[in-house]
Amino acid sequence: MGPAHRRTARHGGPAVTGKAPCVAGINLGHDGGAAIVTETSMIAIGEERLNRTRYSPGWQASLLYCLQATGLSLADIDLVAVSGLGDQPPEPGEPGLHHLGTDLTRVHPVDHHLAHAYSAYCLSGFQEATILVVDGAGNCGDTETWYAASDGQVTRTGGNPPGRPRSAGIGATYEAFTNYLGWHEQEAGKTMALAAYGNPDAYPEPLFDTDGPAVAGRLRHTHERGVANLAARTGWDFGPPGSRGGDPRGTDAAAYLQAQTTLALCQLAGNCVAATGLPDLCLAGGVALNCVAADQVRRLPAVRGYFAPPPASDRGQALGCALIGWHQLTG
Repeated sequence: MGPAHRRTARHGGPAVTGKAPCVAGINLGHDGGAAIVTETSMIAIGEERLNRTRYSPGWQASLLYCLQATGLSLADIDLVAVSGLGDQPPEPGEPGLHHLGTDLTRVHPVDHHLAHAYSAYCLSGFQEATILVVDGAGNCGDTETWYAASDGQVTRTGGNPPGRPRSAGIGATYEAFTNYLGWHEQEAGKTMALAAYGNPDAYPEPLFDTDGPAVAGRLRHTHERGVANLAARTGWDFGPPGSRGGDPRGTDAAAYLQAQTTLALCQLAGNCVAATGLPDLCLAGGVALNCVAADQVRRLPAVRGYFAPPPASDRGQALGCALIGWHQLTG
């Protein structure tokens, strides 16, 4: 399509006439970053890659990098799709782009989990797919959501029950045990590695309950407090907080957590594929980076094809936003 091709807006996006469209995406939460999508290029980068601070929020340096890499200016951008954490998606004025001359009508808030969903589906190569998003938190209380992608649309078909506490989510549960073991919640990979050395059967009851496609964990609070509370209620001994692999009880807790997470994620994925009837599965959200659990998900008999984007966590939010914006702008 040449630059003079007329693009008609869909889903409320502005029409673009007489020029090739350009879309930017930015993430306001932790693991901040930016992305730009045009007819000929797609580029994204995390803020942490530029300021050398792990899990860094922010998007300004990332957006400047993307503009320089594509040879564009902010005035060339037709639409900026923005996501973040919190009860609701961010307001158009929250990033402050209007101070840089961007009209607020061109700033479109994006649902956090939907950005995850687009980052997986649009890069997967699947024409139709089930999309499962599992992370610590999104907007509107989301921790697990699932979608059906077909006929050029991504449609939400389910999610965790409204009002269910975030602490009951798969991602929040994994974060809580990671905190209890002495690490930052973003360092869940260390918990996954420690799990290989423990006994996954050290504790007698399930950590998650499944009801149809929904999952509910047993923690009543997030972070370290949730695990300490579970130990007090059940009498289970997870060892002292902050053991970081130095206590066999903590190592067993990691193994138990990993086994229970794998089981819950496999049950959830299988139920979601059965509900949509679409056997190709896209997995996104921070929990998709748990390669031990994801390897079992992709081997499920119900799953025909499997894809998770390399930046499945919030590092992929900006790119997911840009892809949503591209869909809104061009159809």
